[in-house]
Amino acid sequence: MRRLALALALTAGLSLLWLPSDHGTWADPIADTLGQTVPTMTPTLPQRTPGAPAPTEDVAADSPTSVPAAGTLGPRETPTIAGTAPPTQTSAPGGDVTATEVSTQPPERQAHDFGDAPDPRFPSLEASDGAHHSVISFEWLGDGVDAEIDSRQVDLDLYDDGLMLTELMACNRETVQVEVAVESRVNLEHPYDAGHLLYLNVLVDWDGDGFWSGRVGCPNGTVAPEWAVRNLPIDVSSWPEGVLSQPENLELSVGPMTGETWARLTLTYGESISGDEWDGTGIFAYGETEDHLVTVAAPPSAGPEVGTATPPEIGPPLAENGPAGDGVSWTSVLPVGTGVAVVGLLALLVVLALKKRS
Repeated sequence: MRRLALALALTAGLSLLWLPSDHGTWADPIADTLGQTVPTMTPTLPQRTPGAPAPTEDVAADSPTSVPAAGTLGPRETPTIAGTAPPTQTSAPGGDVTATEVSTQPPERQAHDFGDAPDPRFPSLEASDGAHHSVISFEWLGDGVDAEIDSRQVDLDLYDDGLMLTELMACNRETVQVEVAVESRVNLEHPYDAGHLLYLNVLVDWDGDGFWSGRVGCPNGTVAPEWAVRNLPIDVSSWPEGVLSQPENLELSVGPMTGETWARLTLTYGESISGDEWDGTGIFAYGETEDHLVTVAAPPSAGPEVGTATPPEIGPPLAENGPAGDGVSWTSVLPVGTGVAVVGLLALLVVLALKKRS
């Protein structure tokens, strides 16, 4: 009996030594050291010096009709413009003019539609020759348009509603939609057909330097021009019958800089913008200009090669107390039942050995 008790005690001691102090403690996951910063590049073309006069752009007209009387406004809002009545004259009983009363108030200014990006970084104010339109009641972007006597700084235009997007992906080719609307399709004095097209131009400051000019390269080899859309022709006569608004798809090559940046959308009638560069300036007979803050996000797998890198495969996390090179401690993997069976087998061998000896 004493020998049997000794064997059982020895078996219990081996069981305690066999069992682990914990059941597979997992280490913290491996930190992903993949860099997420998207590199930027400076434009390859010359930049416009802040404060310098804007360059004059050539505007080519296909076949515009005559401009209606100044002061025609859009369908949504008719702002009150400060001004006075013209000078009046008084006549003597005999019919001779005896006096002329001249107003001391400033002369009335014509209302236009302007952009509202921050000036002087971007040309928006009339003094900077920011893009603006004389007549806004025939075609516009989004649901409505309004006129003002100058740019409403900053980002205070009431109807910047033509661009439909959430965010763009850096160094990718993206498709965005812009809503284009017209007041009527049966106006014989302002027709829409293959000879009277709308044109849409888009500028985006991809490198965030405060100018719309040049182009920016991406690590994956793509190039994003800041004049992102050039004279996209829109034939309203091709729209379904009776339709007065239509979303237009725009293809953009997005630059590498992430965060918010300014974009300008300019819609014109019968006027296309010529030249190698356009900085967002000029006066146009018809249409609307809208300025938007757009957001550029880094691709989920952004790495040294933006848009092409794939994240590394991450294996099981390392254990704090496991052997070097193993994913987890070997004691946490071994099933408890197998351990008990091994301990029992050892105990049986000890008992048989003691019995044989006795």
